[in-house]
Amino acid sequence: LAGHKPTYVHSLMVAELTRALLHRQIETRPETLVGLLGCRSAAEVQARREELCQTAYECGLYHDLGKCAVLMYIDNNARRLLDEEFVCVQWHAAFGYELLCKIGHKGDLALAALYHHTYYDGQGGYPKDQPPCPKNMKPIVDALTVADSLDAATDNIGRCYTAAKPLEKLIEELRAQKGSRYAPAVVELFDDPDFCTEFRRKLYESRQSVYLEVYRETI
Repeated sequence: LAGHKPTYVHSLMVAELTRALLHRQIETRPETLVGLLGCRSAAEVQARREELCQTAYECGLYHDLGKCAVLMYIDNNARRLLDEEFVCVQWHAAFGYELLCKIGHKGDLALAALYHHTYYDGQGGYPKDQPPCPKNMKPIVDALTVADSLDAATDNIGRCYTAAKPLEKLIEELRAQKGSRYAPAVVELFDDPDFCTEFRRKLYESRQSVYLEVYRETI
């Protein structure tokens, strides 16, 4: 909050959205999460729902921790990044991984920080030349990657250097990249109109609440 308010807001938002996506996946398709944090069956996934959702929340909260090492050098509040600045920012995934490993989270939060900009199929994104994300964390990383894109692309307050997209437009983009950039099991959650309505409400109500918190803390 002291260092970069938009990243603080984004981190809280991504935490909430990652948890919401994973919770819905546990409710509707728990079999797709077998292997997550060692779960051996769909029944175990459902039984450990609270633990899994809390881990998802924490991964979202700390996924951009590495930005504390780069944002002090970049003025990105009101304009697009220069190419050189974007290369610098890309290092935040590796920096976050290193920081979280040092405080004992090599097996969970650090992996989320490292892989949240890597494509689902491993054929794009950054950092490059990494081994595949371990299977015990991959489902949370998959949800986190979608949540990260959803918040970043629909926020026109903290990210005023680019125009926000309507949620419906962004869902279309998620579907267009399903199986390549984004995990099918996560994208397909938005095939349910009722979930879309609930997610839209959570997205905008949560953002309003978080920005109000920031306002109160900084006046």
